[in-house]
Amino acid sequence: MHMLRAIAPYGNTVHGTIALCFFAATFALSGCRSTNSPDELAAPFVLAAGDRFVYDGWTTNAFGYTLDSSKTRRTWDVLTATASGGGYNDAVMIREEILHVTTNTTTVDTFLLRLTAEGYVLRYGFLADLVKRREARVIPRRWDTLVVQDARFWTVGALDSAGQMNVRASVPAAEDYFNVDVNGVSSIFAARLVEMDNEQLQYAFWFSTNPPCFPRFEEAPDPINNISNGSLLLLRQLRLAPR
Repeated sequence: MHMLRAIAPYGNTVHGTIALCFFAATFALSGCRSTNSPDELAAPFVLAAGDRFVYDGWTTNAFGYTLDSSKTRRTWDVLTATASGGGYNDAVMIREEILHVTTNTTTVDTFLLRLTAEGYVLRYGFLADLVKRREARVIPRRWDTLVVQDARFWTVGALDSAGQMNVRASVPAAEDYFNVDVNGVSSIFAARLVEMDNEQLQYAFWFSTNPPCFPRFEEAPDPINNISNGSLLLLRQLRLAPR
């Protein structure tokens, strides 16, 4: 079975693409590290009905290699920014369609985000869904804090019902650069890495505010706790609805 090594550790995406920092128009990349803070990252994170995100996804093994047989094509469609859920009526509802490439089967679900004026991005049930899938364990669904735009550290949420096993997030000072098809144009933009850490979970993703997106997600396996697989999602195409 053909396997492709996922890029690890988190954020170590400069190998073979460092020249892009100087010749951005020439090279396509999955990440080039910058030590500056681009102004566009200070913009608000805004999603609108009609936005579409298309990802390639894989399961990764204990060594970080992606498994061809696990490949998926995931499409996120923003349905509305005024959905009700989790005690709020200003949530962003996203329809997620997952095409399993090898079996040609599709699953469809929805999830909710909240985008606050203070720069918070929250997802309802994010950690609960991870715990259920990884450990077959059920915890209450809560609003988990994925992003705090002006912070370097915060608490994402908890991995237990009592709210004692907290997951912390941190944001390194540097940014990475990604190349994604945005509205039909190959575009290079900066994104910040968010690293989530707990004894039972290591998870990372990158977020950009201009364009508003999450270009990459990485979930690490945890063989010590009998979790032998992780996952990788890469944003390939982004279509933004008129603002």
